[in-house]
Amino acid sequence: LMMNVAADTCSRMTSVRIAPAGPEMVLAPTLPDSNAKVAYLVPWGEATAIRFLSHALLGGLSVKSTDAAFTLQDQRFPAGTLIVDVADNADGIHTTVRDIALKSGANVVAVDDSWVTDGPNLGANEVVRHNPPDIALAWDEPTSPRSAGQTRFVIERQFDYPVTAIRTKRLASANLDDYEVLILPAGRNYDETLGESGTENLKNWVNKGGVLIGLGFANQYLADANIDLLSIRRENAAVDEDRGEEDSGNRDAEGDEELAATVEGRILESLADYQASIEPESAPPDSLAGVLISADVDPDHWLAAGVTPTLNVLARGDGIYTPIRLDSGRNVARFQSAENLLAGGYIWEENHRQLAYKPFAVVQPTGRGFVIGFTEDPTYRAY
Repeated sequence: LMMNVAADTCSRMTSVRIAPAGPEMVLAPTLPDSNAKVAYLVPWGEATAIRFLSHALLGGLSVKSTDAAFTLQDQRFPAGTLIVDVADNADGIHTTVRDIALKSGANVVAVDDSWVTDGPNLGANEVVRHNPPDIALAWDEPTSPRSAGQTRFVIERQFDYPVTAIRTKRLASANLDDYEVLILPAGRNYDETLGESGTENLKNWVNKGGVLIGLGFANQYLADANIDLLSIRRENAAVDEDRGEEDSGNRDAEGDEELAATVEGRILESLADYQASIEPESAPPDSLAGVLISADVDPDHWLAAGVTPTLNVLARGDGIYTPIRLDSGRNVARFQSAENLLAGGYIWEENHRQLAYKPFAVVQPTGRGFVIGFTEDPTYRAY
């Protein structure tokens, strides 16, 4: 998903810093039998295709992809399939494609005909050109070292694409115009580190065309009503329906207490009344130690091009967020119903009910750019 964002939404061509090569891997790509007359197609949906895209962009190739599936030469190609037109590239394209296929392990299909029998053709509106994005990653406090490190590992070592680490404090005043993508790893207290000037700097950058991506706990900052970079909101623990009316009364009384020296008297007739009277006005949901839950993907959004219809997401912590409204953005992936939610592990019953149908991935257009939130960290331990 992050590479879809990085490649599909950037509109400015920029220079790319070269990162050290990733670890040696034994790969078995499918190479074309002959030189293509029209194009080389790389089916999307595997990490090898992402690595192919990375090497192609770093090598200066002209690469496009489609946001919808299509059929060509009796073969079905999924949404997100990469298209390397022979006519759009230099004479050595055939050798270059084979070299990249060997490096990345990607499956490459040579096509000699552009006649599509189903779906958009290779020049339709659903086909977009990829530009090589410069990616920045927030580093140091308040980011979680694990989240920052594993995110950089996934992009640089698994996807073979360079990332520039920037200390988070510098984001408050740094000129971010050299970057198309900025990733905020999981971390708390971004607001304290960035301050008002940092938030304003990020908003201006997004409005000019930047893509801001928040992972896990970073969304507490993006979704804060005082920050409002994302219009979703973090939820408190859901109130039990049987006690909702009683709790509501308590909250009203506590609210009055802030305004007056005394409050209306209450008689506590039972232990249940006492327990209700000492409950916090609001509390976060119970924290998850780590559980696999299922999420459904919106197949019609470009961010989900080529992504499997159902994901198993590793959920941790107590972050639960409201879905984004259609007038603000899209819920590209959302958790399944309470009955189908659990994919593996043990989950508290309260989490079971409250997580159902809540978002995993949301995207919000802002000016010329986008803000994207993954409510759980998708790079956890590079799983």
